[in-house]
Amino acid sequence: MWENIEVLDDKLIITDEYTDAIVLADFERGGVYKDGELISLTTRAPGCREPQGENRFFEVKNESYRSLKGNYLYLGIVQLHYGHFLINTMSRFWIFLESKKYIESSLKFILSLPCPYRDLPKYIIDIIDILPIEKEKFVFLYNEAIRVERLIVPKPTYVSGRYISRKFKATFDFIGDKIVETAENFPQKIYLGRERLSKHGIRGIGYNNNKAPRYEFGEKIIRKQFENNGFFICYPEELTIADQISLFRNADVIACGNGTIGHNILWSKKNIKLIYLERYPVTDPDQFYINTVSTVEFFPIKCWMYKSSRAVNCMKLSRDLKKYASSNGYHIKVTPDIIIDTFFAFCRYWACKIMLKMKHNNH
Repeated sequence: MWENIEVLDDKLIITDEYTDAIVLADFERGGVYKDGELISLTTRAPGCREPQGENRFFEVKNESYRSLKGNYLYLGIVQLHYGHFLINTMSRFWIFLESKKYIESSLKFILSLPCPYRDLPKYIIDIIDILPIEKEKFVFLYNEAIRVERLIVPKPTYVSGRYISRKFKATFDFIGDKIVETAENFPQKIYLGRERLSKHGIRGIGYNNNKAPRYEFGEKIIRKQFENNGFFICYPEELTIADQISLFRNADVIACGNGTIGHNILWSKKNIKLIYLERYPVTDPDQFYINTVSTVEFFPIKCWMYKSSRAVNCMKLSRDLKKYASSNGYHIKVTPDIIIDTFFAFCRYWACKIMLKMKHNNH
């Protein structure tokens, strides 16, 4: 299905220039507008969810906006969801690889925000702080439109479902190289857990794109097996971004559920094995694009219970997982506590599905 992924030649990752452009900092319709029309690939998710029809046009009134004189570079729209920040927002950060042309110039950098700067998640602020430019060179826009005399717009290195460039991965290597590693020895085998995401209010679990709650069960059963096989159990949201990147750059094996969490192999600096535990029968296509530009051995393993979906899912010790474990020197132990955990996960999962169905029928 994913054999024909287009890896765009780095030479085609260029910039476009516009005079008298409008930058609109708005989550739904935000982007760059020229002569009142949206410029493609400048929205929060380049290539998808772009405004259509009349929404692609924005009424421009000279007296309505403050103006910026001089030369500016558009870095896109910050997304609060961790995975979307990696694949969408950071897709323009390749310009930091070309310091003489951009960083050492008099350019200033426009970044559209979905909230005031002070309210951004700490990991985003920390990544911005790592970038090799002074904070004074940033123009952070929130809930406003601004006219720019001359605007440079970098082409994104990744557009979901269309293409990816090796410069996309090079951006993560570049930022990772600037991290001061916080330990001398790092675990070689890491299991990335999702169980505490909701507790920390992390975007990416708890709500899907339609703002409907998500319900996930059974990960405890899987996590215990990897813990018993010597994997370091990591909950990324409880670490600083520097600690996260250090872990990912030094690991040999990462195991995790499908979804955003697997995108962290972008930080890896060496060959890596990704054990991709599928919680429901739809694999994130972004992961296949990321795999293409990463040095990764990819092992997708079905671990979902019958009728699992993105919104409501339950993991189990599947036949596929047991087969993979047996073939790779890992041991699956079905102890009494695992049987009990499986039973209660099964009960909660089906009770949840029944209650949601009843709620839907009542509406």
